[in-house]
Order: sequence, then C-alpha cells, then structure tokens
Amino acid sequence: MFSQSRYNPNKLHIYKQWLITGILLFLMTISRTAWFPYLQDTSWAVFFLIGFYLRSFLGLPLIIISAMVIDFVQIAARGGHQDYFLSPSYFYIIPAYAALWFAGRFFAAKYSENVTGFLIFICSAILGIVICQLISSGGYYWISKNFIELSFNELVIRTLEYLPLALKINLFYLIIAAVIHLTFTKFLLFNNQAEKNS
Repeated sequence: MFSQSRYNPNKLHIYKQWLITGILLFLMTISRTAWFPYLQDTSWAVFFLIGFYLRSFLGLPLIIISAMVIDFVQIAARGGHQDYFLSPSYFYIIPAYAALWFAGRFFAAKYSENVTGFLIFICSAILGIVICQLISSGGYYWISKNFIELSFNELVIRTLEYLPLALKINLFYLIIAAVIHLTFTKFLLFNNQAEKNS
C-alpha cells in the first residue's frame, strides 16, 4: 500500500460521487437480473462502496429503493411466485443493507493508503458483511413459518450457513474495487504532478 493518501473522501466532487454511484447501481442491476446468470450478486459490495464514495445520505434510500424495484420487476417477470420476496422477512434487507452502507461510511472516515488503512478496509467490510448476513438470513429464518419449530441452535446454524460464501464473494468484489480505486488515484495524482511540473 502507499505511504500517504492520494484520495480524500470529503473532497471528491459531487459530480464524480454521483457518477460512481450510477456506475455501481448499473453493476448491481445487471448482477441482480438474469442478464448475466453466472455473475454473482454485487449488491452487498455496492452498498459498502456507495457508503464509501457518496457523501449524501440520499445514497442509502436510493440504493435500497433501487434494489427493491429490481427485485419486484424480477418477481413480476417470473409470474409473481417468489415466496421469500413476498414474505414480511424480505424487509429485513433494509437494516441489513444499511449495515453495509454504514460500514462503507466508517471506512471513508478512517481512509488512508497504508497498511493500517487496508486493515481498516478489510475489518469494516467483514463486519458489514457479517451484520448484513445476520440480519437478512436471521430475519428470514426467525419470521418464516416454514422454520418456526427450529431450535435456537438450528436457527443460528442456518443463519450462518451462507456466511463463508457471502464473505468470499463480497471480499472478492471489494478487493477488485480497491485495486481499481488505487489505480485511479495513482493515475490522477501522476497527472496532477505532471501538470504542475510543465
């Protein structure tokens, strides 16, 4: 990692913040639909990244509404037969996604381009993913009538069943995003220095 920060989350132009948000929403859209069936859902990583890049609090309701619209369009396209989406537990995604968004904002406040910054990035991402998993899966199992007779231990096991996969997929996406981010900040800094020296 770099020894000094080349990027200040609070100084990114509002136009660039919304441009990045638009790109991330597009990536979330194509990964949540059947357009690319082999592409894993990017939603959790996108919520973290928009929390990091977009300073406006409008970002959270915007992406939550966007995710819900995509889901309900998918339901309509499939004839409306998706029990999970039509159950009250579906709305647990709101606090679950909010946890990822706040994790991204936390990292933005602690951002630095060094080993400490990288460790904060990884810890923030892991914490956000774990909380999101606990709320989203836990909410589904705790409310769903299909699992009402499960013991507490069985509920915990089922809630955490997909956590390793969630960590693997979303950390993979976030590390790719970090590489792209550092590449852009390095390139932009190089250009700024070149302009000053010319």
